[in-house]
Amino acid sequence: MGPGALATVPEVSNKTVAQAQELLRHEGFSASVRDVFDENILQGLVVTTEPGPATEQRRFQPVTLLVSKGPVLYPVPTLTGGTLDAAKAALSGSKMALGTITEKFDETAPAGTVLAQDPVPGTQKRATTPVFLVVSKGPT
Repeated sequence: MGPGALATVPEVSNKTVAQAQELLRHEGFSASVRDVFDENILQGLVVTTEPGPATEQRRFQPVTLLVSKGPVLYPVPTLTGGTLDAAKAALSGSKMALGTITEKFDETAPAGTVLAQDPVPGTQKRATTPVFLVVSKGPT
């Protein structure tokens, strides 16, 4: 087949960039790479192609490999020292989820004050990661 003949873009999902490039070269395509976030495909592996798999196009036309950067990560907000209501608002605005709330008596912190959190502030986590809180019940 000549250089302008039609060929089918192969399925290269979950392959390394090198493996995908070799499969594309074998079919007569040149490849470029673009990084994308993906919740399911491991970092460094191909998510899909543009044009998509099974698409017919002329040989030597470019195919873009969309390569996973892994999931989008968000910083965990600082919740300790604030009120439970403020913590709930901060979590909803930060793409995190409210985890289990444990209450404990504390001689210095007023009732409703967040004493501790897990994970710690600034940690990079996936969206909807639960943040567990320890909240003051006030003095005994």
